Amino acid sequence: MCRLLAIAGTDLSGQSDTVRRFGNLAATGKVAPGSNPGHMDGWGLVAYRDGRLVYQQKEADQADHNPVYTTASAAALGERPTVVIGHLRKTNEKPNRENSHPFTQEGLSFCHNGAIFEPERLPLDAVALKQREGTTDSERFFLYLLQRLRTGLSPDPVTALRDAFYFIRDNLGYSALNIVLSDGSTTWVCGR
Repeated sequence: MCRLLAIAGTDLSGQSDTVRRFGNLAATGKVAPGSNPGHMDGWGLVAYRDGRLVYQQKEADQADHNPVYTTASAAALGERPTVVIGHLRKTNEKPNRENSHPFTQEGLSFCHNGAIFEPERLPLDAVALKQREGTTDSERFFLYLLQRLRTGLSPDPVTALRDAFYFIRDNLGYSALNIVLSDGSTTWVCGR
């Protein structure tokens, strides 16, 4: 299971310790019994200021004691953001940058903690399939949300999340559907 971070406010300049400690969870974050310790399979940070994406970085290595993560967290907070979102990845696959979260497209950023079983059964149209960069169930979930918004099947992000949760619940299996979604003005955090 991955680790998620979402911070929102008018002044996040004092949050450097929070973002640093979040990175430490790459080594110390709790995992399921029998799993290898930590969340060392990738990380990502995005920052928004007043609804505009001002920083994004994703990497395929661990965040803990990583000078690249330290520099990225300082750079993100240096943008004087009103929203910061972070993700630490735990996977059984080979880590790669394309599968690191948050995913950002069409003005939205998304990260997910959990697994969707048979994610290929999430119906994606040709536009969504062209947007795909990685191979994760999480990115497919995000593209399904974007598709619902783009095609008008869901009129807003809250409805798209609800509809996607119901589709996954009724048609697929999952271990958890914990997500952070933001357009930089509003941040939605949901858990199932």
